[in-house]
Amino acid sequence: MFAEIKSAMSKVGVQLTIKEVPDSVAVTPACKPDDAKCDWDMSFFGSQGSWYYPAFASGERLFQTDAPVNLGSYSNPEADKLIEKAQFSADAGALQEYNDFLAKDLPVLWMPNPVYQISAYKSGLQGVEPQDPMNLMYFQDWSWKS
Repeated sequence: MFAEIKSAMSKVGVQLTIKEVPDSVAVTPACKPDDAKCDWDMSFFGSQGSWYYPAFASGERLFQTDAPVNLGSYSNPEADKLIEKAQFSADAGALQEYNDFLAKDLPVLWMPNPVYQISAYKSGLQGVEPQDPMNLMYFQDWSWKS
């Protein structure tokens, strides 16, 4: 899956080096870009349980400078101001202003959801599709095409 993502990114000029590490390394606290131990630019857990950013920021401290969940160490004083405004202002447009800014400044690179499952079944088996998104199987609905 990640080889395909790397290939697609290369078509738009993003060069990606894949480095597999154990979970104990992948989930360590954020590091600062000038830290010698911080030799990565992006983390991707590659599972449905991975952390995915919402399509629209909701005003939380996710991208605030030095926030504990800011894994990429993103920092922009203007974003910090907009985060504060979105959290504590009565202005209904504050959240939209924050979203508009982040859409241009790009604190993270959006990653698609990983492949959840691959299903293989004999073509004569009926009742398999559509598959349940929770991967529940209803064998009582299956039958063989005559």
